[in-house]
Amino acid sequence: MNTENIHFNIFSYLQVDSQLIKLPYSSASNRIQIYHSSLHSVTLRTSFGVTVQTVWPHFVQVTAPSVYAGSLGGLCGNYNGHPHDDFRTPNGFLVNSSQTFGDSWRDGSLSAHCVENLDEDTENNHNVSEYCGILTSPQGPFAPCWSTVDPQQQVHVCEQIIQGSEDPASKVCEVLRDYALMCQQNGVVLEEWRNVTGCELACPANSHYELCGDSCPSACPSLSFPFTCNTQCQEGCQCDDGFVLNGNQCVPPTSCGCYHQGRYRHGGEQFKDGEECQSLCTCNGTTGTVHCVPSSCGPQESCRVVEGVFGCHPKPHGTCYASGDPHYKTFDGMKYDFQGTCRYILAKDCNATGLRQFSVEAKNEPWNGQLVSVTAEVFPAFMICSVILQVDGIITNLPVVLNGSRVTIFVSGSRTFVNADFGLSVTFDGRSTVFITLGKTCGLCGNFNGNSSDDFDTPSGTVTSPDEFGAAWKVAGNYSCSDGCGSSCPRCTDEQPARDQCQVIRAADGPFSFCHDQVDPAPFFILIDWNFLSEY
Repeated sequence: MNTENIHFNIFSYLQVDSQLIKLPYSSASNRIQIYHSSLHSVTLRTSFGVTVQTVWPHFVQVTAPSVYAGSLGGLCGNYNGHPHDDFRTPNGFLVNSSQTFGDSWRDGSLSAHCVENLDEDTENNHNVSEYCGILTSPQGPFAPCWSTVDPQQQVHVCEQIIQGSEDPASKVCEVLRDYALMCQQNGVVLEEWRNVTGCELACPANSHYELCGDSCPSACPSLSFPFTCNTQCQEGCQCDDGFVLNGNQCVPPTSCGCYHQGRYRHGGEQFKDGEECQSLCTCNGTTGTVHCVPSSCGPQESCRVVEGVFGCHPKPHGTCYASGDPHYKTFDGMKYDFQGTCRYILAKDCNATGLRQFSVEAKNEPWNGQLVSVTAEVFPAFMICSVILQVDGIITNLPVVLNGSRVTIFVSGSRTFVNADFGLSVTFDGRSTVFITLGKTCGLCGNFNGNSSDDFDTPSGTVTSPDEFGAAWKVAGNYSCSDGCGSSCPRCTDEQPARDQCQVIRAADGPFSFCHDQVDPAPFFILIDWNFLSEY
């Protein structure tokens, strides 16, 4: 079964499978429809009965059919008809504390960094009854809802927000609005409450406020949903007669764009279509139609999603690194260790016609008198330019621009950066780690063809041993060195002290956890662990 990952991002935009989408949206199978139910509300409806409604900034309501009874989990409970057992954790344990229950359903790699919302006294001493008392006032506008939606929980929410707010007057309106929405969702007819609470709502151009407005308003383009609009009315801003919703604005129908394959496009918008971006399409805002012509991506482009936008983008760069004593990761992701102490080709252009010629070499040297080695020098060369960066060497001539700005070299912090205009980037920390980013290559960094299984290619064929592979890319010269320690490499006798020090890189609440979503810590844990073990 295909799964669509939907992320509500900013108002009137959302992400579906990493693509930024304008509302309204319909999935290819019509199983999911997402649309504005008012100027400030977005509704997601599915063909299997689940509905999610959000009202910015912080109201969310999930509705599920009875077929899911007893089969759900999360902060909304298990839906088995018995509220006393709703505090069940993902492991099936029933807990008494709402804090423990809520914490058990944390999601994401940064969940360990969530700040606890503890019940603590604040410095604000606002008159809570002045702001929240209207919820439980017998003469108040919300009294007709008490028998349907218990106001006490919302009173508690109101008290917490008011006590922690510097501007309680504005916050209380959001609390009252949320309670009003819950009442209306349950079919309760409310009296006018905004005017008597000082919460009058200012609506944008071409719209007006309604206490009981349409929850399926006309929007552009007009979607043919596979279901009827059977939801209750809701309070909020509604478009004036003769105007329709376009995102979070009310516009004349003639200002609408196009609806193409489940996606809404603005008038005049151009976009790529097809799995290989084989069509370039344009939305005619006047007629509401989309016209497409054959198209293709350029030779250095690929059809993919970048920062939420689907289309032709520059081909992704690969990154190779040599780090520690030393550990290599090729452009295609293969990892290996090689302890040679010679000068080697890390990467150079190979069989790449029409591309700039380059070569990046690195010299390894023994580490602290042991048999293992570290990257000590890096030698990038571009066309007729050759630059040598040495550990503890004199680099007072940096920054430098070479070959008519085609090559730039500069120092930032403890790292030296070499950038070429054709996409090559070399970063060296001056100690033992070098990163290379570029395209078609050969050398210790592999061939960057997307297949890690053939990275051990040498000028004379494919080999299987890292030592044999490394030796094949040795740079000829009049110097003495070794091609690795093989079975003589040092072994650790006590692993635990090293592993204890290395755990910080993958700790869920550690300083590197903020990076875990972007860079997998596992290979670096192994790399650091290996380096420490060689010292014990």
